[in-house]
Amino acid sequence: MSSSLQFNGALILGPPSAGDCGFSDGTFSQSFGFTEPAAVSAQHTKNVNSPSAFVALDGIGVTVTQATFFFLKTTSVFIVRITYKPISGPDVVSTIPVMGPMLVKTPVDQYIKLVEVQGTGAVSYLATGNQ
Repeated sequence: MSSSLQFNGALILGPPSAGDCGFSDGTFSQSFGFTEPAAVSAQHTKNVNSPSAFVALDGIGVTVTQATFFFLKTTSVFIVRITYKPISGPDVVSTIPVMGPMLVKTPVDQYIKLVEVQGTGAVSYLATGNQ
């Protein structure tokens, strides 16, 4: 049985409404969504206590070897290191400070090979892909 990942939502920024008066100036609204096959997935919530060294997130690079979708939520500041496989050439490594949610979506012909975190606190994550 194959699975699929569905991701839908909206990002809205604007001043609060006051009574019956709504303000349209200075607002931003962007809807988003996609559905894609998710043959394999890895999802975990774990406590991490590694303030000075990176640790790999379980399942990514093992269960999900080619992740095209990655979601992470942290309870404190973490440094996240993601290793990507581009269409051609050597791997690309990105290091990003994160506090709260993080979302990464790659093209299907490129993928995430490994995700590592450095910090102390709880992390919840989901990675999906075709392999």
